[in-house]
Amino acid sequence: MVTTKLGKPGKAIVTAGFEYGIQKVTRKIDMMDAQQWIRYYVAAKIMPGLI
Repeated sequence: MVTTKLGKPGKAIVTAGFEYGIQKVTRKIDMMDAQQWIRYYVAAKIMPGLI
C-alpha cells in the first residue's frame, strides 16, 4: 500500500496520451553537386549578363 499526503480515497485515475507521425518528401529539389556549382560560378564570372 502506498500513501501520499495529497492522495484521496477512491479509485485511482490514470491519464495517458500517445502521438505519432510519419513524414514523406513529396517533392525533391534537384541540387547541383560541387563540380556543377563551380562550372556555374565560373560561367557567371566570365559572362555576368547571361546567368
